[in-house]
Amino acid sequence: MVKTVSLEVASKEWGRLVGQIGARRDRYVVVQNHHPVAVILSPDEYQMFVESQREKEHAWRELFSVMDEVHAQNARFTEEEVHRDIEEAIRAVRGRTA
Repeated sequence: MVKTVSLEVASKEWGRLVGQIGARRDRYVVVQNHHPVAVILSPDEYQMFVESQREKEHAWRELFSVMDEVHAQNARFTEEEVHRDIEEAIRAVRGRTA
């Protein structure tokens, strides 16, 4: 469960908060002047977060790699040729669905 706690309370009750994170899997958003300044979560949840970030970064790298390959393969075509091919593909698809 996600709870919000002020920085002042988090500082004063640090031991209790850490205990609740471990025992009940509570998560805390620490706020100062009504703005989030930190998040406190269990090591397991932190590890899951880190892993999901790694997976996202890997997916983005793969996407950009594919885009670079496509760009390299199509570098020999002029802009006009690309537009003509796109228009032909659109006409073909519309002709099939009409």
